[in-house]
Amino acid sequence: ICNTPLNERFSNSQRTTQATRAFDPKEYLSEPISTIRADHRQILSFLISNRAMDRETLEMMSPFVLATKHKNPDGYHHAYSPANVGFPMYRFNKAGVLESEICGYELKNLNQKYQAIGSDTVNGFWYATQAKLHAVRNIYFFESALDAMSFVALKKNGFDINRDMVVSTSGEPKKAQIEAIRNACIIAKPYACFDKDPAGIRDALLLNDYWTGQG
Repeated sequence: ICNTPLNERFSNSQRTTQATRAFDPKEYLSEPISTIRADHRQILSFLISNRAMDRETLEMMSPFVLATKHKNPDGYHHAYSPANVGFPMYRFNKAGVLESEICGYELKNLNQKYQAIGSDTVNGFWYATQAKLHAVRNIYFFESALDAMSFVALKKNGFDINRDMVVSTSGEPKKAQIEAIRNACIIAKPYACFDKDPAGIRDALLLNDYWTGQG
């Protein structure tokens, strides 16, 4: 596994959430990001202006990136309440089948990055590929979904979404995540795309250990 860091990093503040209860997907409204919706303009501006995403990348990643809102206290999703960029997380069940129900969100916006309350960041992960999991050739692992999108934008000629996959582990890699992905993507070669700082080096070593069964 090679440690290939991104050249571009976006520094913003981080809000942490305490998982005081299980994640409930029914508390969120998620829909494709629209270029004409007034309440989506801010997140489009964030992705294009602050994260330097181009339209081609946004179009390619659109099935995997959503405009996500939490219910207001009165239980309704108001049309102009703030939306965040939502990266839905999924997990494998005990039979090794990828579940269709979302088990959490990475939520990102200007000066914000956090997980939805109760998100399963131990087993769950965000991913993007158009390939069948058993046919994925290369998997690029990141600590956040925005880093993965930046990689796709920078590596258009070297990344094929019909063959390759990007994964966010929402922080450091966890054993349950990596083993489940390894067992599903049986011919894939993994790449650690973390920072070159001590934390990133540790994450790359963890990924190597979990992927090779040494951890």
